[in-house]
Amino acid sequence: MKPTHVIIAVLISLCSASALFAQEVSNDTTKVVEIEKNDRTIIVGRIISNDAKEVVILTAGGHLYVPKHEIRRIGASTAAPQAMQYEEMGQAPFGSYYGFTQGALPHEAQQGHLQITPVSTDFELYLTDRFSVGIMASVIAAPIIGRTSYTFSSSDDLHLAVGGFAAWGGSVARNNAIMMPTISVTKGDSRNNVSFSAGFGYSTFMQSANRFEGEFERVDYRTGELVKDTITSSVDVRLNTARAWLSVGFITEISNTISLVLDAFYISDAGSAKLPTNQTFLEEDYKIVDGEHIFQRSVVTGVQTYPTIIISPSIRWKMSARSSLQFGFTGYKGNFLNLEDNSNWSSFPIPMVQWFMKL
Repeated sequence: MKPTHVIIAVLISLCSASALFAQEVSNDTTKVVEIEKNDRTIIVGRIISNDAKEVVILTAGGHLYVPKHEIRRIGASTAAPQAMQYEEMGQAPFGSYYGFTQGALPHEAQQGHLQITPVSTDFELYLTDRFSVGIMASVIAAPIIGRTSYTFSSSDDLHLAVGGFAAWGGSVARNNAIMMPTISVTKGDSRNNVSFSAGFGYSTFMQSANRFEGEFERVDYRTGELVKDTITSSVDVRLNTARAWLSVGFITEISNTISLVLDAFYISDAGSAKLPTNQTFLEEDYKIVDGEHIFQRSVVTGVQTYPTIIISPSIRWKMSARSSLQFGFTGYKGNFLNLEDNSNWSSFPIPMVQWFMKL
């Protein structure tokens, strides 16, 4: 065989082997590959699907859809170990979770997320990549919170979700509940994003009040005068109030495994919740007049409500692609249904430790 023929045969063999290798790489969803576009842009990740129109590649920042006519070359990544590590550690399956609240990022379908703290367990199930249902309860089953969400995405880094939550007081406050539809907007990806949520709904709760039952006459044994005493009884009255919800969540990655997280939300007050008008309710108190304590009663028509604010900064450690550990502190003002005025900031007596796990 002539040398020219040998060279041509070798070149054909190399081209064939290269083509077969590229085809194998492009169809292997476990390998980290490089896609070089016509503009020389390099995309590193794992190919999820490859058809005649486009290639879907999973990168550290999420899924990318690359049209076939824009692709110049597909080959094995020259930085496979680094890319593998960055994808496994950098792709954050809990990027839409901040602590107490959630954003609007989509997730993998048929996946469950479990969040465990020393005082509560939170489970979220993604029936599709956009629709989820979840439930959260403390160890004493108070409160019990159910929620649902559906995500609409307008671009790779802007997402809108509509949903809502319903909370029941459970074992501690069986007659207390709150229900609220919400809307959320998230800007960013699973590793760096900010979310804003708003909602408006109603809460119902039982409040103890002194109901006027009547008067009776008696003779004051000290003065011999005829006096009237007011008869009251303590009763529980159900009150319904409208509340607004606002929240902000923020997460930013400072390394492949460490992220800073901020979660905060606000539940508005409802002003004065009106007591039933077909009954009379009295407020009993003492006042000091000329140095003497004088008992007095006055008619009340409503119960004052107060807002709730919770702020929780944390540090999150990505242990693997399927689990993360979060540690932080939480400050609050008010309480969940805000039946008591708490104008001063307080903190939970223990650090907030949360373990996220992908099921």
